[in-house]
Amino acid sequence: MISPSESKLLNFVSDHQKESLYTPSRREIADFLEISVVHVSRILKSLESKKMIERTPGYHRNIKILQTPSELFKK
Repeated sequence: MISPSESKLLNFVSDHQKESLYTPSRREIADFLEISVVHVSRILKSLESKKMIERTPGYHRNIKILQTPSELFKK
C-alpha cells in the first residue's frame, strides 16, 4: 500500500514525463507537492523500496516508474 503523498508524487512524475518527455527535478516535485526536497528524497526512497520506481545512482532526473497507483487498483 502506498501513502497519499507517494501517490501524488508518482502521478506528478508520470504526467510530467508524458508532457515534457523528461523526469522532473526533485525541486520541481517539491514545489508541486509543497514539501521540502528532503521529504521528496524520503518518498522516493520509500517508493524505490516498494519496487514502484527505479533510479540510477549518480544521474539527475533518473526516476523510472515501474508501477503507477492506478495499476495497483487493477489487481
